[in-house]
Amino acid sequence: MGDVTGEPQFTHVAWDDHRILFDLLLGRSTRGRRGRAYPYTAFTDPQLAGVRLTERGAKKQQIPYEVATLPFGDIARGDRGG
Repeated sequence: MGDVTGEPQFTHVAWDDHRILFDLLLGRSTRGRRGRAYPYTAFTDPQLAGVRLTERGAKKQQIPYEVATLPFGDIARGDRGG
């Protein structure tokens, strides 16, 4: 189903399309695809991922948020030594 909707062709997007349709058919939700966030990742070592809204965007829209940071060198695979 996700391959024909015109949305990004990612497995997680198609799965969300399935959940939306399933809930609509059962009368459990009226949620649609509009305005949903698309998670992304870069399979680097260590991996990097995000979901659309940035800290700057949250501030601008006055949306409450939390920020967590970890020094790169504290990640087991982050410091290759040099």
